[in-house]
Amino acid sequence: MRHKLIIFSLVLLAIAAGAAFSRGAGTALAYSSHSDRQEKPVLNYPSADYVNVVSQQCLPDGTVLININWQTYNFGYQWIDLSLSNNGYVFGTFVGIGPVAPSATSQPWGGLLPGYTHYLRVNTLTQYGWYPSQVISFYTRNDCYYAPPPPPPPPPVYFDSDGDGIPNNQDACPNQYGYAAYNGCPVPQYPGNNGGQTGNMCAAGWCPGQPAPTQFCPSMPQILIYPPPAAGCVWVTKGSNATYYVGEQVTVCWWVNQAMSMRIDTQRPNGTTNVVPQIGDDGRGGCVNTDANNQPMITGQPTGLRTTRLYGPTGQILSTMTWYVQ
Repeated sequence: MRHKLIIFSLVLLAIAAGAAFSRGAGTALAYSSHSDRQEKPVLNYPSADYVNVVSQQCLPDGTVLININWQTYNFGYQWIDLSLSNNGYVFGTFVGIGPVAPSATSQPWGGLLPGYTHYLRVNTLTQYGWYPSQVISFYTRNDCYYAPPPPPPPPPVYFDSDGDGIPNNQDACPNQYGYAAYNGCPVPQYPGNNGGQTGNMCAAGWCPGQPAPTQFCPSMPQILIYPPPAAGCVWVTKGSNATYYVGEQVTVCWWVNQAMSMRIDTQRPNGTTNVVPQIGDDGRGGCVNTDANNQPMITGQPTGLRTTRLYGPTGQILSTMTWYVQ
């Protein structure tokens, strides 16, 4: 009977020990599970880590400037890639900036569209190949607005004291009516070479014995024979196709390639003609502002197109130019 009681006691002790072991195992499993939940995330070494957009600010053109921070492991140059699509950075669907130094841990990026979700990564080119960071997403602020630049200041006001259309700051003679060809001054008066006629060729950039001024006489015939045939050029001091006003005095100038007898006339729209008398030019050219009656050549009616012609010694037309009266 005593032997049976000992065996029964041992069985109870074994059952109790098993139960105690089972509780301990359960406690250990529960602790292990708890430890798994507290474990830190696995790093992306050697790629960049902890990529973050730390700030956003509005730019004057209404776009957004972001500032990016990350942790680097100095394994190579880095590129920052940005996309509006979370599609694994398919070629042609993202833009990038770089390279930035292997030690760099921050980078600004401006010009982003406001109010959009963006996807960003830092991609490191190591000796083992490309290692991209984890992709982060962020939403650009939508409270930016375009601030137009201030309007430019109004242009300065320049007075035209003499009313010749040339402002005082460009007029060498601000108190005398003049012409642009003479920097706002009147037609210079020089002793003419044809019986006292007015000559102003030097003031126009040409002196007697020199070729005609190109601003008034842009193309001249090339003389290839000797003696050279008669050639010349005629113009009004305002230039070809210029406009004069009724009551304005006109000065006509000419150039010829040799001494010759010549004349000049100007035809009006109604067919009438203002004729400058026959001139015996010595081959240097000159200017005139009086008509056949030695009266100032003043523009009058009818308004419209004027055609001025230069004739050579045998009556051939050497040069023609047009101008207008209004």
